[in-house]
Amino acid sequence: MGKVLLGIGAIFTPIGLIFAAIGGWFFVQDRQLAADGLRAEGYVIEVVVSRDSDGSSSYKPVVEFTDAEGRTHRFTSSISSSPPAHSPGERVEVIYSPADPNEAMIDSFIDRHLFPLVFGGLGALFACIGIALILVHLRRQRAVAELLASGVPIDAQFLECLRDTSISINRRNPFRVACQAVHPATGRLERFESDPIWIDPSELIGDGKIRVLVDPRRPKLNFVDLSPWVDDSQRA
Repeated sequence: MGKVLLGIGAIFTPIGLIFAAIGGWFFVQDRQLAADGLRAEGYVIEVVVSRDSDGSSSYKPVVEFTDAEGRTHRFTSSISSSPPAHSPGERVEVIYSPADPNEAMIDSFIDRHLFPLVFGGLGALFACIGIALILVHLRRQRAVAELLASGVPIDAQFLECLRDTSISINRRNPFRVACQAVHPATGRLERFESDPIWIDPSELIGDGKIRVLVDPRRPKLNFVDLSPWVDDSQRA
């Protein structure tokens, strides 16, 4: 599953970092407006309704306020909700930029922090998943390298080649080769399964033995060596 993990991790990590960066940008913008902006009392003069393709509706308040110079301004909140979070005639606190009063927002937790939390949270989640998958791949690669260098080889009897339905890439499920042999560390007959591959090598293996590399110190760590029948391009 090495290439699969690496591929998914390589997709999730940059997407997560991009989302986190967007969340950070929203957070910095909010901090800057909160630090440099002025506050005023505003009123919701109407609620704008927008409908999605599935027929659901969301609502954005339109707010009017007067700046320190006595000029009236109007803006539509960037936050939509269903049901509406505000109603016409409702009084709200407004933060606006003194350099450009049209740059304004409702001074509420949702209006100020929703975008940073959503983008930052999703970004952190995606990045963590991506990095974790990459680390799992690298850990497996290191373990395989150690087994190839110093693992104890045993000859296992081929049992079957089965589909791994827990993995699906472009609606394709890879195969795993199962074999069995007596584990030198436990003295018991054990079943071993290979890493996922994209071909069924059953006919190539036939009644032959499959080399399995094990670590006597860590009985659960093993590597089913399919290199005589499967090349790297056929590994999932």
